[in-house]
Amino acid sequence: MNRIVYNKLQRGGDSMIDAHMHLEQGSYTVDWLMEFINTAQSRGINEIWVLEHTHRFFEFAPLYQQVKEVNDLQRKWIEDKHLLPLSSYTNFIRDMRKKTFPITVHFGLEVCYFPQHEQFIRDMLAEFNYDFVVGSIHFIDNMAYDLKGISEATLWDRYDTDWIWKRYFELMEALIKSDLFDGTAHPDTLKMFHRMPEFDTTANWNRIADLLVKHQMYTENNVGCYYRYNHEEMGLNDKILQIFKDHHVKLYCATDAHNPKFVGIHLDEIKDKTLYD
Repeated sequence: MNRIVYNKLQRGGDSMIDAHMHLEQGSYTVDWLMEFINTAQSRGINEIWVLEHTHRFFEFAPLYQQVKEVNDLQRKWIEDKHLLPLSSYTNFIRDMRKKTFPITVHFGLEVCYFPQHEQFIRDMLAEFNYDFVVGSIHFIDNMAYDLKGISEATLWDRYDTDWIWKRYFELMEALIKSDLFDGTAHPDTLKMFHRMPEFDTTANWNRIADLLVKHQMYTENNVGCYYRYNHEEMGLNDKILQIFKDHHVKLYCATDAHNPKFVGIHLDEIKDKTLYD
């Protein structure tokens, strides 16, 4: 895929990047975008990657039909979304590409990965030239794993924790092998409810790392789980981070900011351990 050629790993002296943020709490205007840019500058960030969730847009509704059918909790979560036409975002990107900003700004899409919808995703991504596209797993066989008040009853309290983690790893491997995406978002957010597997996951994370390198994809050291969900780990678990670094996986710091005030938050605290020597 490689829409942008990320030909450098983050090292001391390179651009400080916040590789994951969403505009969805505001409108697609230059004024709203400038709030993100201004906060980035104030925190020493000189490159930001803006992306939006596919669940925001009418055209991606087919991805979530089976999600709605799981139970009323998920159906309501989907139906409560105020969907927009995808053109509202792509037209905004075209307009912003004509402007000059004080920092580098890239525009992409975060796609919920479902293995049964690979061809649909491929066809949709061919319709617009995003700077980058990130694949993320938010659903285990159509069941959300990260929605407070929904995921506990839908998934975590109903299924064996080891099975959930094993299925997550299978889906992650399928996501990478699909070659649909430039990177994968927040790879260890499955930890957010502290439902950890009893089996040793080292081999699983090594396979993920191998595949990311083979398919020339990056992943994130994302602090969203720390400040959004109050998880004690700031960014990637140290063991997982070391596995990724041992394999020379491309890593980018990310906040998952949904509001300008969170752009760049905590990145100073994780930057040094994310960098390659």
